[in-house]
Amino acid sequence: MVKILSLISILTAPVFIFSTIVKVKAFFAGRKGAPFFQPYYDLIKLFKKQITISKDTSIIFILGTIVTLTASIMTLLFIPIIANDSFFSFNGDIIFVAYMMALGRFFMVLAALDTGSSFEGMGSAREATFSMLSEPALFLALMAIVGKSGLISFENSFAQISPNLWMTSGIGFLLIAVALFIIILVENSRIPIDDPNTHLELTMIHEVMILDHSGPLLGIMEISALLKMFAFISIIVHVVFPFNFNNILANFLFYYFGMLTVAVVIGIIESTMARIKLKKIPTFQIIVVVLAGIGMFLTLE
Repeated sequence: MVKILSLISILTAPVFIFSTIVKVKAFFAGRKGAPFFQPYYDLIKLFKKQITISKDTSIIFILGTIVTLTASIMTLLFIPIIANDSFFSFNGDIIFVAYMMALGRFFMVLAALDTGSSFEGMGSAREATFSMLSEPALFLALMAIVGKSGLISFENSFAQISPNLWMTSGIGFLLIAVALFIIILVENSRIPIDDPNTHLELTMIHEVMILDHSGPLLGIMEISALLKMFAFISIIVHVVFPFNFNNILANFLFYYFGMLTVAVVIGIIESTMARIKLKKIPTFQIIVVVLAGIGMFLTLE
């Protein structure tokens, strides 16, 4: 039953998160906003279109798109969604998930570079640089999560995080939660790091890398991005809302409440903040690494 609800969440929650962010931004702008299921309509429209591929690309362009989606799916199979149960688990799966995320990003960069476009090369360089700076913070946050269980698996680690643990190591977990939240913004190209809606090539980071993707290939990249954000938000929900009820339905509803909270906060931030200047983003990320390091130290002491 847990796995069925987890599968339902994988199919619905990514769009639920995205649409919630859009609705919050529309609310702050005084607009009604797009329909809640608009992402599904957009994906259906993309998959009905023909694929147009530059003659200058090679098989790496299509391979990069497929590997990016596969990596996102593989990531979700090892992250607990409902309660603390994941589809697959082994001691070391946290490291495996981190490398799956890196693999997906690596092939997405390869696909962008394969086009030979200077703009996509610029976006690839930015993506690689900012991701390199966010990875230490991610690993420190994951080490803090692992610390209490001693086992490098999401299931065992999340099972150790409880409201009582927050009472004894609250400041440390608060810093870890803040670091994880900022990592979500960085890794998913959200404001104040990037603007997913911008089309100014000189300021784009993620979106500029998929300018040559069209039709179903663009749809696959959009799905990969939705799944990736869902995976990151699932991790922070388990850290910030470490409640495990005996009722499966209660766990399912509380999990969605956690995701709704994170999505609303992202929407509020995107509605009230401007983008950070590109040259200041590395400094901002180094501060996040320091926060994650202090948080890890406080949770392990």
